[in-house]
Amino acid sequence: MLAEVPARPEVLEESVRREWRLALREVLGTYLSRGYVVTDLARAGHRAHYVLSRE
Repeated sequence: MLAEVPARPEVLEESVRREWRLALREVLGTYLSRGYVVTDLARAGHRAHYVLSRE
């Protein structure tokens, strides 16, 4: 499972960073409660993703 995160959050407006943070919290909370763990951070170009794997 991949969950995209801003590769350069400092360039985003504060309101966008906040919305992204809240959405990521919801996604991670859901999958972590289902037994997934964050196992890596994958980067490709201007994109970054948390890699979630089942324990």
